Amino acid sequence: MISEKEAQELVQSLIDLRKVANKTKDKKDLQRVSDLEGECLIKMKDLVVNKAYKYRNFHNYPDLIQEGNEMLLKSLRNYNPDKSPFFYWANQYIKTRISRSASNHSVVKFPMGYAKNHIPHREKLPLMIDRGFLQDQQIEWKENSEQFEKAFEKLNKLQKKIIIALYGLGEKSGMSVSKACKKLKYSRSKIIRIRNSALLILKENLQLTEDGEMIDEEIYL
Repeated sequence: MISEKEAQELVQSLIDLRKVANKTKDKKDLQRVSDLEGECLIKMKDLVVNKAYKYRNFHNYPDLIQEGNEMLLKSLRNYNPDKSPFFYWANQYIKTRISRSASNHSVVKFPMGYAKNHIPHREKLPLMIDRGFLQDQQIEWKENSEQFEKAFEKLNKLQKKIIIALYGLGEKSGMSVSKACKKLKYSRSKIIRIRNSALLILKENLQLTEDGEMIDEEIYL
């Protein structure tokens, strides 16, 4: 892995080159910026891999790596050397995005009644049953399965298709966004947009139990 000092020097070279390119608007200078960004991504890829490593058994692990790389590139483009060393700056972007995406893709709140009445399919990622709700389109599930089924019926045909593909409801196994793109022949942005809108509808149509409690328990499928 590239050292912190080497990374700092490389990023400073990128900043200097970008200033020149922004001034000249020359295609060759812009291409040099793009090439150097690519070099930075290759040399600093361990920043992403290290943050995603604990999710390596999750079905959406390839998506986490891709999203981590996107955040690494974003941190390269808006880095301010006056505020912090680059490694710290980049790690904040990468860590936040990967942890949120891991939760969004692999942690789903499930009603206890629904869990009891449906035979779980075997899969490596954890299915969480806990109280409260997580941020970023996490779903609150009620204890009886009828509540979930009614909420699920609120989705349109395409939203149901995407949710089933990604989360593997019923007897089907979930898949990563990348695999869903290939199978369903939709763009990544379209699948993410439909997924988020579907999760929002489900969340709005599901409620906590009367006492506001859910069972704190982690089930590994």
